Amino acid sequence: MPDSEDPKQVSNNDLRNSQFGGGLIDAESVNAGRIGGDIYNTSNIHITNYSYREDIRVAAVQPVSNAFSDEKLPCPYRGLYHFSPDDAEYFFGREVFIEELFKATQTRNFIPVLGASGSGKSSVVLAGLVPKLQQQGRWLFTHFRPSDEPFYTLAQALVPLYEPEKNATEQMYQARQLAEYFIQGSVPLRDVFHQIQRKYANHRVLLIADQFEELYTLCSNEAIRRNFLDTLLAGFQSESNHSPLPPVLVSTMRADFLGNALGYPPFADILRNADIKVRSMNRSELSEVIVKPAQKLGVTFQDGLIERILDDVEDEPGNLPSLEFALTLLWEKRTLQQLTHAAYKEIGELQGALASHANTIYKKLNTTEQKQVSRIFIQLVRPGEGTEDTRRLAMKAELGEENWTLVQYLADKRLVVTSLSVDGQQTVEVAHEALIRKWDKLSTWIESDRAFRTWQEQLRGLIRQWEISRNDEGALLRGVALAKAEEWLQQRLHDISSPEWEFIQMSLALRDRLIKQEEVRRKRRNLVITISTIVLAVIGGFTWQQYQKAEINTILALAADGIATPELFSAANYVLQEANKLSQSEKELDIARALSNYRAVIKLTELVEKQVRQNPQDFPRTDPDNVSLIFKQAEAGLVKLISNKRLPILEQQLKRKEIGIKDWNIRTMFEKQYTNGALKTTYKILRSEYGAKADIYNSGQISTEQEANRMPCQTLIEIEKNWQENTGCSWFQSCTAIMDGENLFQKIFNFPRDAAKDRLSKCGIKVE
Repeated sequence: MPDSEDPKQVSNNDLRNSQFGGGLIDAESVNAGRIGGDIYNTSNIHITNYSYREDIRVAAVQPVSNAFSDEKLPCPYRGLYHFSPDDAEYFFGREVFIEELFKATQTRNFIPVLGASGSGKSSVVLAGLVPKLQQQGRWLFTHFRPSDEPFYTLAQALVPLYEPEKNATEQMYQARQLAEYFIQGSVPLRDVFHQIQRKYANHRVLLIADQFEELYTLCSNEAIRRNFLDTLLAGFQSESNHSPLPPVLVSTMRADFLGNALGYPPFADILRNADIKVRSMNRSELSEVIVKPAQKLGVTFQDGLIERILDDVEDEPGNLPSLEFALTLLWEKRTLQQLTHAAYKEIGELQGALASHANTIYKKLNTTEQKQVSRIFIQLVRPGEGTEDTRRLAMKAELGEENWTLVQYLADKRLVVTSLSVDGQQTVEVAHEALIRKWDKLSTWIESDRAFRTWQEQLRGLIRQWEISRNDEGALLRGVALAKAEEWLQQRLHDISSPEWEFIQMSLALRDRLIKQEEVRRKRRNLVITISTIVLAVIGGFTWQQYQKAEINTILALAADGIATPELFSAANYVLQEANKLSQSEKELDIARALSNYRAVIKLTELVEKQVRQNPQDFPRTDPDNVSLIFKQAEAGLVKLISNKRLPILEQQLKRKEIGIKDWNIRTMFEKQYTNGALKTTYKILRSEYGAKADIYNSGQISTEQEANRMPCQTLIEIEKNWQENTGCSWFQSCTAIMDGENLFQKIFNFPRDAAKDRLSKCGIKVE
């Protein structure tokens, strides 16, 4: 961000009396408000599970220098944010619609509210209907957005009402449990409301399902969508609720998703007969939106400015966010408690205010930050598929710690909204979809990355299905889908989150395993022929070098695939002899082959030793002591070769202080995490084919005892000795000067580290 502006915590994201991850919003700071000519008391309005915390009135606006410079008026306009109950006193122009909604709550249980993006659906419910019901008294309000887990978010809205005494952690657990019951159908929704009514016998519940289109944009599983709709419809059917105070569901949904909703007949029937559509405001109503909030604070408009703004608004319901945003910027430039034509022109007028503001913020950033901003914003937009593009909620962990300071800066500038999820994760989303439509630079980014982002959203849907299936291998990527994922992984590694990377890697590992299994089956068929040929060749007087290398490779591959037979073990000595000969060479190719042979014999003898213990009848002529001897000879040969050919390279790098660095931001594992230097060489000696190849499963981790045991004790000790003598660092002694305060163990081993730590301890290395 610009050097002149220090990073700040976003003041308009403070948790205000939040419960259950920001679940309880307290409006005690708001006094009586005027809506539609009536005075409503908006104090003490509580909306459970309402996590929208933006409030631009928290930070008082600083007027320009004038006679009233010491008077700090709050801004009565909401920019790109919706109006909340706290803002009811400044919410005008929707009196007729609020009354229609209010009357509907007296006769109906399910009230779908449809309207264009930016037509004010959320505002009219939260700042209009809720305060009016509060005036009536005896209402409980709770709120949720479907997200990608609609059953869970619904449960989050309900659990605090019937389990208010539980703490946040207990409520989260209870919500997970209730969501499972909903999915299974073992607990009907009406039973939950009956339980709530037992606690609040004289109250009705208003359940607000905000941004209901998320059921179609974020939940990709059609079966879950239909099950969820069935659950809601059954819970809010009039005939199923015999309570004198039945609950009411109000949902807000973008009208362009009506086609998706009509695709499910039971929901379509409700929409045909009972939906309420948010129409565009007429000129008189728009005039109230513009004038009355300023009037309440004694601020006037210069002659003709109101008409000028009204002419610019046009008859478009989606223009309300642009209007509110322009009025917010205009408010900041007021002069002598008056809003002027000059200021209106300066902000770019209604059509240009939003884009102009966004471009001004963008231009203040340096080149690196501008690239970061583009990557942040494309993750905050979900490409439409037959519908307009929509905003998307992203997690901090997904965008990366390195981007979060910039996210907070964008939140300060009112372009994004940051919040907390119920499980405590920090989130961010575009302040309003108007930004997607109005900011040409963002539109360009989206179009440029549309193919990638469309694929990425499809991938995220597949990951959610895989998680729902409890990580069933059958839900991993295969065939064309996997090939496409591998292609995008190579092209857009930095834009792929860790969970996505891991899902693709598991899919690739499954593919490789299936290929290997087929290869193993083929090799098994040729096993007897291969071993017989080798034995006959030796008996016939041929030397090992004269024998075809392809046959040696077959033996090595069989051992690598976990095949252990008496016939194969009989060839272990020949492979060991070949390794010993190759180890004398100075050629890198021969050294690599020798290391591979030693590792194959080590694995083969481990397998045979295990088989001899478990199935001795299969190895009647195999001497366990001979198996152990060959293992020790192979390990000794491996250690000696590493000492002679690999450790000298490490020693020279350490003497030259060529340490290298580890880049935690690179999600590709293995040695690509490191720049060239001693750290990379240490990693390769222990974990790659360059040395001991302890990472047996190619996971980037040493997570099992079997893998840890592949690191020879002598090699671990010699590595530490080299580091200590040349840098003063060791496995567990931190090195502030050259390794940012971390020790060698932290740099070389990723989580989980327990197996590697145990191995070091067993090798006599002091573990801290």
